[in-house]
Amino acid sequence: MSGEAGSLRRELVDTARLALPIGASQVGLMTMALVDAAIVGRQSSTGLAAVSLGGSLVFAAVCPAMGISMAVEPIASQARGAGEPERADDALRAGVLASLLLSAPTMLLALLSTLLLELVGVPDEVARETRWFVVWRLPGVVGWLLFMVAKAALEAEGRVGPLLVSSWATNVVNLLVCALLVLGDGALAWIGLPPAGLPALGVAGAGLATTLSSGLLAWLALRAALRGGAWGGRTRLRELWPEVSTQLRVGLPIGLQLLTEVGAFSVAGLLAGRLGPTVTAAHQVAMGIASFTFMGVLGIGGATAVRVGRRVGEGTHAGARRAGLAGIALGAAYMATCAGLVVVFAPRVAGLFSVDPEVISTAAPLLTVAAAFQVFDGVQGVAGGALRGAGDTRFASWANAASHWSVGLPLALVLAFGLGHGVLGLWWGLGVGLVIVAGTLLARFLWLTARPIARLQPDVTNITAPETP
Repeated sequence: MSGEAGSLRRELVDTARLALPIGASQVGLMTMALVDAAIVGRQSSTGLAAVSLGGSLVFAAVCPAMGISMAVEPIASQARGAGEPERADDALRAGVLASLLLSAPTMLLALLSTLLLELVGVPDEVARETRWFVVWRLPGVVGWLLFMVAKAALEAEGRVGPLLVSSWATNVVNLLVCALLVLGDGALAWIGLPPAGLPALGVAGAGLATTLSSGLLAWLALRAALRGGAWGGRTRLRELWPEVSTQLRVGLPIGLQLLTEVGAFSVAGLLAGRLGPTVTAAHQVAMGIASFTFMGVLGIGGATAVRVGRRVGEGTHAGARRAGLAGIALGAAYMATCAGLVVVFAPRVAGLFSVDPEVISTAAPLLTVAAAFQVFDGVQGVAGGALRGAGDTRFASWANAASHWSVGLPLALVLAFGLGHGVLGLWWGLGVGLVIVAGTLLARFLWLTARPIARLQPDVTNITAPETP
């Protein structure tokens, strides 16, 4: 028993050591979005609502392709655990090709999603500004997908320092570029410089800043991921098709899982838009802060996926179980800490993103509701990572769909509009969905790791690759 306890403690330490830089890089990624929202939000509530809604729409559209990019993580982790680094390099190359192929349809889907704005009752002014933001944000989809591939490969290798450096270096650039593009000469005046004739582009400037930052982020991360010569092998689609096919099989459920969860919260954001710009801005402020704290969970979940994947590659399901449970415990403890801080500092934190007293007073109680569910959010986030590392992605996709769309969102609609609880009702309903999915994914992981787990293998049978030159 003492040996098992010692192994668990070591797993906790090793997972935390890997999760810390991953989580810090995730925080860096989220900080870019929050900086954009804060800069625009201090101009107007309408601009804040537009940037937040537009960001949600683009992220929802990119989820399926992003899931396929993230499939590099379990494939490469298991390959490295089995002592097959060449297959991990194949996964990186296949991920880059798949991302390039998926970029154009993803951008088209994001653009078409803006047609929903007026249909769900978003005010015309907010809808117009949201659409303008999305147009300038779209080219950044390519960079974002390529970054996710490089990120997954670096995490699987355990070389996460470049992620930390690239995310925060890009943050510095994004802060300067976003301020200049959004505020124009106003940004120069804020730091005491004379005007230079720079136009204030508003939400369009925020979208363009995100696009430029995504390109820089992809370049830095890919440069680090390919430094070991990973691009020196097979590069044609025909040669890599078995790996591309495996990534589609493993990654599409990951993308659908992301889409069902993000989609439910995005729909809630659109519905909040029917309650007016002030409520929409408050909802997006609270959602941004909740998402910010969740970045730590993504870091722990990513580390857990790598640790579980390595153990599966080594052929030890007991080690995979221990790695998963250690990560889930860390995720729950981290989110419990965040929940306490959110409750204590909710009004002050909301005031960082808006100077409108009504927005702040509306956002504060939403943050309190979010805090009530953050531990469950941590459990479900890390449990999903543990299942991803084991290569079990379909179940998590179905569990998220059932919990959020069959229970959480319908309950949110009833509480918000049927019983008249407004935006608070939306948050309580979505929180119940998180509780259900957390329990379901934890139970699935315990069941899965009670027996040997098969490794992910390339899809080499019954596959005809597309013709390439």
